[in-house]
Amino acid sequence: MESDLPFGGKTIVFGGDFRQILPVIEHLPPPDLVQSTLLCSHLWSHMCKLQLGTNMRAALDPAFSAFLLRVGEGVEPVDEHGQISLSPHMVIPYQNKQESLDRCVICPKNSSVDEINEMMIAKFPGCLHRYVSCDRIVDRRYQADYQDFLNSLNPKGLPPHELLLKENCPIILLRNVNPTDGLCNGTRLICRQLADHTISAEIVSGP
Repeated sequence: MESDLPFGGKTIVFGGDFRQILPVIEHLPPPDLVQSTLLCSHLWSHMCKLQLGTNMRAALDPAFSAFLLRVGEGVEPVDEHGQISLSPHMVIPYQNKQESLDRCVICPKNSSVDEINEMMIAKFPGCLHRYVSCDRIVDRRYQADYQDFLNSLNPKGLPPHELLLKENCPIILLRNVNPTDGLCNGTRLICRQLADHTISAEIVSGP
């Protein structure tokens, strides 16, 4: 490009949440991993920084949105052990495993999430609808060899192979369908009608 500017002077767009997304470098200790981020690159000083200012997921819940921002910025007060105290209305008093699941639950492992989801869906009244992922391979001669393997996969950002739903149960949107109307990744919805190939849902906090 006959230019000494980064990327030859072309406009390059970088996007992401730099608090959460780190580069993946094998066998690198955490301090060196941080030094490998874009913020520590010599390119950072040449960039024009633009920030998103509206949390579309929590537009109708500003108190919760402000709480998440304080936690992310590290300014939420902590106790003498460095722990954040949650507001009482966000905490589920634990009685036992069966009776204490009436709110959103934070889990450290996906296996715990799957277990709790099964328990919760069993509590809902009504008919159970079963949705399965597409597990057909290109060469149908090897379908029997790979079908069980395909059904065992549970990649991040996709529903499980077998999705069990009932009317009026909660779900979470996994794609930015229409952010202007609140249909973005992470939006909580309530199932209203379940058909063979479609799910009709309503946003929890509005129409």
